[in-house]
Amino acid sequence: MPKIAALLCAFLCVGVLMHLYPPAASAEDSAVSDWPQFLGPNRDGTTPESGWRTDWDDQPPEKLWERDVGTGYGSVAVRDGRVYTMGNADRTQDVVWCLDASSGEVIWRHSYRQRGAGAGYPGPRATPTLDGDHVYSFSIEGKLLCLDDSRDGEVVWSRDVVDDFSGTAGQWGFASSPLVLGEKLIVDAGTVLALDKNTGELIWRTGDYRAGYSSPVAFERDGETLLAIFNASGLVILNAEDGEKIAEHRWRTAHDVNAALPLIDGDHIFITSGYRSGGALLKLTDEGLEEIWQNRALGSQFSSVILRDGYLYGFDGNVGGARMKCVELETGREVWQHRESGAMILAGDKFLIQGHAGRLAVARPTPEEYEELSSFTLPRDRWWNIAVLAEGRIYARSHGGKLVCLDVSEEQ
Repeated sequence: MPKIAALLCAFLCVGVLMHLYPPAASAEDSAVSDWPQFLGPNRDGTTPESGWRTDWDDQPPEKLWERDVGTGYGSVAVRDGRVYTMGNADRTQDVVWCLDASSGEVIWRHSYRQRGAGAGYPGPRATPTLDGDHVYSFSIEGKLLCLDDSRDGEVVWSRDVVDDFSGTAGQWGFASSPLVLGEKLIVDAGTVLALDKNTGELIWRTGDYRAGYSSPVAFERDGETLLAIFNASGLVILNAEDGEKIAEHRWRTAHDVNAALPLIDGDHIFITSGYRSGGALLKLTDEGLEEIWQNRALGSQFSSVILRDGYLYGFDGNVGGARMKCVELETGREVWQHRESGAMILAGDKFLIQGHAGRLAVARPTPEEYEELSSFTLPRDRWWNIAVLAEGRIYARSHGGKLVCLDVSEEQ
């Protein structure tokens, strides 16, 4: 009996402790709800989050809030009930925002002087990147900031990539969303930079590759971490440890607009651009980058492409005249096309499509045909970025500055 009493006491103590100090969420649980950087947890436009309503015809998304965050083409990052984005006000100052995800109320904001003209398309292009208590932002004119989320956006460090590193932007400014890789912060500033993420000190830099409008993507090969950089001249593969060039593939586009992120599938890399450039599937070998195929079946002006079960899904053509297409990865063969112009993410087993004119749609990723499940119309504006799904809410951000939060949770 004394042993039984002792065991009961132990179980009761454990129960009390677990109530007071519940187990930390696993990495998998966290990944389901967080969207910590541009194009999501893995920078590939996908999230495992599947607990969201798609029967919008019967129960339309409920608008929880809307806030003006300033002009710009960046998207949002979401974590732990907070939303982060940036915009430009009156073409004189940038603002980095941290908002309450449920109400849209301002938790903190950080502003600084920045013209942000953008050759007729004003505002920042990059999306904030989250890492621990740090929020990293990159402006159209090259202001790179590390802000402390736990101290109301207090500046930890800042660098001007033009003044400090002789960075050079294209005619529409800098657009690289920063990438956190271990203790490094990677950004394409014409010269690719690896900075200490905690201090902003330079770790390594490359020569001048002429910046495009894409963002760095990291991947593993033979035990090494590599970087895929899609700049104005084409695709460059770098060793993430020291910035050494591993391989290069020339890919010239009208106006030097290489904007979609490289899509990595093992040793294969798919790149795409608009202006009738099309796309190409490359294979990284010990000798360099080998072209598997190249055609004009899928040429995306700036929206990144999503891979699902051996098929590419993306938007072929320039804004306004694009078509959504399904293309077989192995051969480059077009399977089907559908009249739509926009950007999308893959959430669970469904596409969330953001039309450039403000039409949100849900569709199934199937190579047989375009299968739309439901749709919803946002206010009239220019919606050129991806809509983000996190924690049962959709965040859509227009160029004019509207940030709209829609509830699509199953518990609505």
